[in-house]
Amino acid sequence: MKILMVTDKYLPNVGGVINTIREISENLVGTGNEVTIVCFGNQNKTDFINGVKIFFIKSQLSKYFLGLSFPILVKINSIIKEENPDIVHIHGYHTLLSLSALIPLKTGINIVFSPHYHKVGHTPLNNLLHHGYKYIGYVLFKKSRIIFTGSHYEKELVTTNFPNFQRKVVLVPLGVKKIIISEKKQTNLDRKRINLLFIGNLMEYKGIQYIIKSLSYLIKKGYCPHLTIIGNGSYKSDLVSLIEVENVGSNINFFEKLSDHEIELKMLDSDMLLLLSKAEAYGLVVAESLGLGTPTIVSNANALKEFTEIPGCFGIDIPPRIDDLADLIINTFNYSGPVGPADKTKIRTWDEVASNYFFIYERIKFGAR
Repeated sequence: MKILMVTDKYLPNVGGVINTIREISENLVGTGNEVTIVCFGNQNKTDFINGVKIFFIKSQLSKYFLGLSFPILVKINSIIKEENPDIVHIHGYHTLLSLSALIPLKTGINIVFSPHYHKVGHTPLNNLLHHGYKYIGYVLFKKSRIIFTGSHYEKELVTTNFPNFQRKVVLVPLGVKKIIISEKKQTNLDRKRINLLFIGNLMEYKGIQYIIKSLSYLIKKGYCPHLTIIGNGSYKSDLVSLIEVENVGSNINFFEKLSDHEIELKMLDSDMLLLLSKAEAYGLVVAESLGLGTPTIVSNANALKEFTEIPGCFGIDIPPRIDDLADLIINTFNYSGPVGPADKTKIRTWDEVASNYFFIYERIKFGAR
């Protein structure tokens, strides 16, 4: 089967959506399918990564027009003519690339859509435009054969805000590379040093600022916290300023990008991962952390709340009281119970997820719902 994925960002960028597209694509290729990805890049080039063909399209103006780009539409049109994909899978409600990608798609093409829907925008401009964009985005849902969601929370958001398309919405929970069901591991012998980890885009809504502020409280309580931040984004300069104000620079390391293996080692070496985001359609990094047996602290909001049903995952209301967050970090540090799903129904591996996608793709290709 030939599948075309359309997304605004792909490697070497990082993030849950990018990782989802990558894992699904590579697992589909691994079972004999052809997957092509078209996305924005720093230069026009064609690449192959683990069997997946990627067209990177340079577009200077796309970031100023929320993903609108004539060059990428031309490339989509040429791919449709030359490769004749069985399925076109568009990703991302929060970019106008998804809507404009419909323009070169002729009648009869099987379109499916993964909105990765948060309901709100993540910048003041995006949030301002989001209310009006709902009516434009209606077209995406109407044109799509299937609308994929990755969590019960996202599915409920989509069906509530777009009730006319409830019958199109399907839930395919996302996955992880591996699952280790175990007791909490002892990561260090120094019972005063707490290794904290954040992985993701550096945006204000991700809640990294709360973690940074908690470090001073932990120090006052006699602990030696160390926070590793993996990621990049527009909020980084604000975080650097906050670190200076809090005087915790020696307690924090930044890594813009690490390999999959290096990230896995960081998860295994950390006492806990934290994601205090106010908008997540799934929370892939939390699933990965729990899958490796590393405890997590998440916000009691959006899709992240679903993870608190899994042993070793603890929730806190946001915005949190910083002293409450510090206390929860200490309690999680001292937690000695099981971590991770009691069985493999809560968190699945990517090969199982890709198999679900292929089954649905195949039904669409051969005319079934």
